[in-house]
Amino acid sequence: SLGHKQTKPNPWDTYEKDFELNTIHKSIVSEVIDKGAIIALNDDISAFCPSRHLEKEDGSLLLKGDEAEFKVIEFNKEFKRVVYLILQLTKMIFQ
Repeated sequence: SLGHKQTKPNPWDTYEKDFELNTIHKSIVSEVIDKGAIIALNDDISAFCPSRHLEKEDGSLLLKGDEAEFKVIEFNKEFKRVVYLILQLTKMIFQ
C-alpha cells in the first residue's frame, strides 16, 4: 500500500523549474550563520549563500532581514539543496 508521502507530488519537481540555474530571485536573509546565510525562498524551502558571496557593493555584509536579489548557482533536487549568489556580486565579477 502507498503511504501518505507517495500520494503527494514531490514539491522539488516544481522547485526545479522555479529555481533553475541562473534565475534571479528577490529574497530575504532569514538567518546568518558562520559559513554563510540562509535565504528564505518561500514557506517551504530555503537557499544557502556562502559567506564569500554575502558582500554588498559598499563592502558591508548582508544581515538578517536584508532583502537582495540573488542568482541560483546550484540546484540539486536529489540532495534538496539550493545555493545562491548575491546578484550585485555577479555584476561586479563580470564587469
